[in-house]
Amino acid sequence: MSDMEAGGGGVAPDVPVPKGGGAIENRTGTTGESMSSKIGTGGNHTLSVMDLTYSVQVTDKDTKEKQTKTLLHPVTFSIKPTEMLAIMGASGAGKSTLLDVLAQRVPFSEASGRTDYLPTTPTRPCGALPAVEGSYLLNGQAIQPKEFKRMSGYVMQDDALYPLLTVRETLRFAAELRIPNMTKADKYELVEETIRQLKLTNCADTKIGNEIHRGVSGGEKRRVSIGVDTVQQPTIIFLDEPTSGLDSTTALTIAQTLSSVCKRNRTVAMTIHQPSTRVLDVFDKVMFLSRGRVVYFGRPADLPAYCTGLGKTPPAYSNIGEFFLEVVDEYETADNVKALADSHHEAVRMRAPSTAGVEADALEDTGYDYANPMLNEIIILLRRQWINVVRTPELAVVRVVMCSVVALVLGSLFWMTDADAKGFGGRAAYFAFG
Repeated sequence: MSDMEAGGGGVAPDVPVPKGGGAIENRTGTTGESMSSKIGTGGNHTLSVMDLTYSVQVTDKDTKEKQTKTLLHPVTFSIKPTEMLAIMGASGAGKSTLLDVLAQRVPFSEASGRTDYLPTTPTRPCGALPAVEGSYLLNGQAIQPKEFKRMSGYVMQDDALYPLLTVRETLRFAAELRIPNMTKADKYELVEETIRQLKLTNCADTKIGNEIHRGVSGGEKRRVSIGVDTVQQPTIIFLDEPTSGLDSTTALTIAQTLSSVCKRNRTVAMTIHQPSTRVLDVFDKVMFLSRGRVVYFGRPADLPAYCTGLGKTPPAYSNIGEFFLEVVDEYETADNVKALADSHHEAVRMRAPSTAGVEADALEDTGYDYANPMLNEIIILLRRQWINVVRTPELAVVRVVMCSVVALVLGSLFWMTDADAKGFGGRAAYFAFG
C-alpha cells in the first residue's frame, strides 16, 4: 500500500480537495537531451467529482411512453496523482457506465456549463437525455473534452491489435499517430521507455499473434494494449477490466505494472471483476457500486472496519472484496441499497472541504487538434497496412488472383461497347459494379 494514501476511516474516507497542479506536458523535440528527463512523470492532476449523475430516456414496453432512468446516482469522490482506483461491483452495477462518464465518453447536460453539451433542437428540447449532471473538476477547474482527451488515455476491455505486427512496431505506430510536436527519433525513444515500463523487453520483437499465428501471451497482449493507449504518457488513465480473462498471477502482474506507472505522478482508475486479495491490496482506493449507487469509497484496508460497522464481521483470511459484495447483495431491495448509499454519500460530503476560494494552476491548452497533418496520417497508415500485407503472402496472392479474374470477367462483358448513349449507360454500370 502506498504511503501517499489519503486518510480516513471506512465510513467516511477523506475526499481531498485539489490545490492546483502542473500543466499539460509540452511535447517538443528533445534532440540532444536525455529523454529520461522528459518522460515517466505525469502532470499532477487531481480528479474530483461532486454529485455526478447520469440519466437516459427509455420507452416503456406497455405504455410506449418515454421515462427517465437514472443509471448513476449522485457520485462524489476525488483521486490524486499516484493513486490507483479500483471500481468494483456485481454485473450491472454500473462500473463501465461510471468509467465512461469519468472518461467523458458520454454527453454532459447544458446546465453543466461545458461547451460539449448536446445542443437544444426542435427534436431534442433543452434538458433532454441522455446527459451527465454534476461537478466534474480537474485541479479544481472545469475542463472541456478536447483538452481532457489529450491528457487522458482509455484502454478498452478487448484487445484490438494487428496480429502480424511486433510489440515494438505496434507501439511505434501508436506513437507516430498519437504524439504531436516530437521528432520520430524521440517518439521511438519514448516507445522504448514504455516497453521498459510495461516489462515487455523480452517480447518486444515478437509478433502479437492470433488464432493462426503464434505470438505473445495473453498477459503480454494486455500490456501491449495498455501501452498503445498510454504511449503518449497521459496523466490520467482509464481501463475497463484490464485483468478480465487472465489467471490470478497474470492479473497481479498487470496490477503491479499499472501501479508502477501510477507512481510516476499519474492517476489511474479502472474497473475490475473479482480481484484476488493480493490484487486488491495493490490499489490505493477502492469503490463499490450497487444499482448505480456508491456504497463504499475509501482504502481497501478500511473495508473490514466498515463491514464490522454494518454488523458484518469478515471471516479471517477471507477476500474482503468478495465478502463486501456478499454484504451488499444481502440488502436485496433497491430501497435498502439506497439507504446504504445515501448514508455513505452524506458521510463523504461532510468530510469534503469546500472548494470555494481554492486557487489552482491553469490547465494549458496544447494548441493542436490532431497529432499529424492528414497526409502524414495517410502515409503512416499505408505503411502499417503494407507491413500486414507483405507478412501474409498467401493472402496477397489470393487478392491478386481474385482481382485479376474479376477484371477479366468484367472487361470481357463490357468490351467494345458502342460510343452512344446506350454504350455510355453500359460503361457507367461497369464502373458502378467494379
